Amino acid sequence: MDDHAARGEVLEWLEQFADCVRRRDFAGAEPLFNARVVAFGTRNEVLENLSELRERQWRPTWQTTRDFRFLADTVHVELSATGADAWATALWTSIGEPGDRPAFDRRGRATFILRRAGGRWQCIHSHLSLMPVGLS
Repeated sequence: MDDHAARGEVLEWLEQFADCVRRRDFAGAEPLFNARVVAFGTRNEVLENLSELRERQWRPTWQTTRDFRFLADTVHVELSATGADAWATALWTSIGEPGDRPAFDRRGRATFILRRAGGRWQCIHSHLSLMPVGLS
Protein backbone atom coordinates (compact mmCIF):
# COMPACT_ATOMS: atom_id res chain seq x y z
CA MET A 1 0.00 0.00 0.00
CA ASP A 2 1.36 3.42 -0.87
CA ASP A 3 1.72 6.23 1.67
CA HIS A 4 -1.17 8.24 0.23
CA ALA A 5 -3.60 5.31 0.55
CA ALA A 6 -2.37 4.47 4.07
CA ARG A 7 -2.80 8.07 5.20
CA GLY A 8 -6.31 8.05 3.78
CA GLU A 9 -7.09 4.92 5.77
CA VAL A 10 -5.79 6.52 8.97
CA LEU A 11 -7.95 9.59 8.35
CA GLU A 12 -10.93 7.29 7.81
CA TRP A 13 -10.06 5.48 11.08
CA LEU A 14 -10.19 8.83 12.90
CA GLU A 15 -13.58 9.64 11.40
CA GLN A 16 -14.92 6.19 12.30
CA PHE A 17 -13.80 6.65 15.90
CA ALA A 18 -15.31 10.15 16.11
CA ASP A 19 -18.57 8.82 14.69
CA CYS A 20 -18.63 6.08 17.34
CA VAL A 21 -18.16 8.71 20.06
CA ARG A 22 -20.98 10.83 18.62
CA ARG A 23 -23.33 7.83 18.44
CA ARG A 24 -22.10 6.40 21.77
CA ASP A 25 -21.42 3.21 19.85
CA PHE A 26 -19.08 1.22 22.09
CA ALA A 27 -19.48 -2.01 20.10
CA GLY A 28 -18.63 -0.18 16.87
CA ALA A 29 -15.49 1.35 18.37
CA GLU A 30 -14.09 -1.88 19.79
CA PRO A 31 -12.81 -3.33 16.46
CA LEU A 32 -10.84 -0.13 15.95
CA PHE A 33 -8.74 -0.98 19.03
CA ASN A 34 -6.43 -3.83 19.91
CA ALA A 35 -7.59 -5.89 22.90
CA ARG A 36 -4.29 -5.09 24.65
CA VAL A 37 -4.43 -1.34 24.02
CA VAL A 38 -2.73 0.84 26.61
CA ALA A 39 -4.41 4.22 26.99
CA PHE A 40 -4.25 7.49 28.86
CA GLY A 41 -7.42 9.50 29.29
CA THR A 42 -9.09 12.41 31.01
CA ARG A 43 -10.48 10.17 33.77
CA ASN A 44 -7.65 7.68 34.38
CA GLU A 45 -3.88 7.66 34.56
CA VAL A 46 -3.51 4.43 32.59
CA LEU A 47 -5.86 1.84 31.15
CA GLU A 48 -4.28 -1.47 30.22
CA ASN A 49 -6.77 -3.19 27.91
CA LEU A 50 -9.83 -2.57 25.78
CA SER A 51 -12.27 -3.59 28.50
CA GLU A 52 -10.81 -1.03 30.94
CA LEU A 53 -10.78 1.64 28.23
CA ARG A 54 -14.43 1.03 27.38
CA GLU A 55 -15.74 0.82 30.94
CA ARG A 56 -13.58 3.37 32.74
CA GLN A 57 -13.06 5.99 30.02
CA TRP A 58 -15.44 5.68 27.08
CA ARG A 59 -18.65 4.80 28.92
CA PRO A 60 -18.62 7.61 31.50
CA THR A 61 -17.20 10.19 29.08
CA TRP A 62 -19.22 9.47 25.96
CA GLN A 63 -22.48 9.51 27.94
CA THR A 64 -21.88 13.20 28.70
CA THR A 65 -20.49 14.18 25.28
CA ARG A 66 -22.23 15.61 22.24
CA ASP A 67 -20.91 16.66 18.80
CA PHE A 68 -17.42 15.16 19.17
CA ARG A 69 -15.18 15.81 16.17
CA PHE A 70 -11.55 16.14 15.25
CA LEU A 71 -10.51 19.51 13.84
CA ALA A 72 -9.46 18.51 10.32
CA ASP A 73 -6.85 21.25 9.92
CA THR A 74 -4.99 20.01 13.02
CA VAL A 75 -4.73 16.33 12.04
CA HIS A 76 -1.17 15.08 11.55
CA VAL A 77 -0.42 11.55 10.34
CA GLU A 78 2.96 9.82 10.11
CA LEU A 79 3.72 6.33 8.86
CA SER A 80 6.54 4.01 9.87
CA ALA A 81 9.13 3.10 7.26
CA THR A 82 7.52 -0.34 6.86
CA GLY A 83 3.98 1.04 6.67
CA ALA A 84 2.86 -1.35 9.42
CA ASP A 85 2.53 1.38 12.05
CA ALA A 86 1.22 4.92 12.06
CA TRP A 87 0.56 7.68 14.51
CA ALA A 88 -1.96 10.45 14.33
CA THR A 89 -2.47 13.57 16.39
CA ALA A 90 -5.36 16.01 16.33
CA LEU A 91 -7.19 18.59 18.34
CA TRP A 92 -10.83 17.82 19.06
CA THR A 93 -13.94 19.64 20.17
CA SER A 94 -17.21 18.57 21.74
CA ILE A 95 -20.05 19.75 23.95
CA GLY A 96 -20.01 18.52 27.53
CA GLU A 97 -23.42 17.71 28.99
CA PRO A 98 -22.90 16.90 32.66
CA GLY A 99 -26.64 16.70 33.35
CA ASP A 100 -26.58 18.66 36.59
CA ARG A 101 -25.05 21.78 34.99
CA PRO A 102 -25.47 23.66 31.71
CA ALA A 103 -23.77 22.26 28.61
CA PHE A 104 -20.33 23.70 27.82
CA ASP A 105 -17.70 23.69 25.07
CA ARG A 106 -15.04 21.06 25.69
CA ARG A 107 -11.79 20.96 23.73
CA GLY A 108 -8.83 18.65 23.86
CA ARG A 109 -6.08 16.83 22.05
CA ALA A 110 -5.51 13.26 20.99
CA THR A 111 -2.71 10.93 19.97
CA PHE A 112 -3.25 7.48 18.49
CA ILE A 113 -0.64 4.86 17.65
CA LEU A 114 -2.03 2.42 15.11
CA ARG A 115 -0.81 -0.96 13.88
CA ARG A 116 -1.94 -2.57 10.66
CA ALA A 117 -3.05 -6.16 11.22
CA GLY A 118 -5.30 -8.35 9.13
CA GLY A 119 -5.77 -5.63 6.53
CA ARG A 120 -7.02 -2.98 8.98
CA TRP A 121 -5.69 -0.42 11.42
CA GLN A 122 -6.06 -1.01 15.16
CA CYS A 123 -5.11 1.38 17.91
CA ILE A 124 -2.46 0.04 20.28
CA HIS A 125 -2.12 3.28 22.28
CA SER A 126 -4.40 6.28 22.67
CA HIS A 127 -4.18 9.43 24.68
CA LEU A 128 -7.12 11.81 24.79
CA SER A 129 -7.01 14.67 27.22
CA LEU A 130 -8.61 18.02 27.81
CA MET A 131 -6.87 21.15 26.59
CA PRO A 132 -4.60 22.53 29.32
CA VAL A 133 -6.20 25.31 31.33
CA GLY A 134 -5.68 28.68 29.66
CA LEU A 135 -5.23 27.20 26.17
CA SER A 136 -8.83 26.38 25.33
